[in-house]
Amino acid sequence: MHNPVNFIDPYGLTGCPVAEKPSPALKDNPWHPDSVKARQKEWLELYGPKPSKPTVMQKEVERGQAPREIERVDKGHIPGQEPHVHYKDGTSSNQSGGIHDAHKGVPNPTRKAIEWLRDHGWTPPD
Repeated sequence: MHNPVNFIDPYGLTGCPVAEKPSPALKDNPWHPDSVKARQKEWLELYGPKPSKPTVMQKEVERGQAPREIERVDKGHIPGQEPHVHYKDGTSSNQSGGIHDAHKGVPNPTRKAIEWLRDHGWTPPD
């Protein structure tokens, strides 16, 4: 039978010091969930939300979840072209807020469309 008082460790494993590993339970640990959430919040305040992909936004248009004045959302058709939004009145704007097709006029989106673009991390046209 095993006697814990006179126990001899033939391999010397019980005397090994345990390496101190950071625990997510420690508040000063940078990987603590609260610290991570605080950094994420700071990042969002500084840089804003990551812009949504045009395909995700187009799905919202197809499902009727986008403002009615948004006709479609396209990715760039040629290399280097910005993603852009087409409005029902024939105008369009780039992801950065610039006019996409200047010859079709200057877009004048509603407040609802402006909020939708901002929620997706896009800059609405001026």
